[in-house]
Amino acid sequence: MENFESVYILTGAINGIFKLVVVAGCVLLLMKDRNVGTILMFVGSILSIFFSIGSVLLTSLAASRSAETLVKSNAMINLVGQIPVILFAIGLLLLAIRYSKGNAIS
Repeated sequence: MENFESVYILTGAINGIFKLVVVAGCVLLLMKDRNVGTILMFVGSILSIFFSIGSVLLTSLAASRSAETLVKSNAMINLVGQIPVILFAIGLLLLAIRYSKGNAIS
């Protein structure tokens, strides 16, 4: 079987880079127009980074214990990991509503 460790490292690095790009975009939006939507987007993007780091740590810890612990931790990570996505999506929706009502970011 081939060693896919380098592929996992590369995809993780790319994922991290784009999460930082999203945070930078949210910071720019916050500087331009601070409202509930942009704040939720920023919080969601920051939490996404923290949850990704926590996911790696929890998975490593669970894998060292047992297969059952690993499966349970992955289920929990997949459930809780949706919180930042939900916050970001709600923020984006609120920003789109604000933008469509004519309160555009200028």
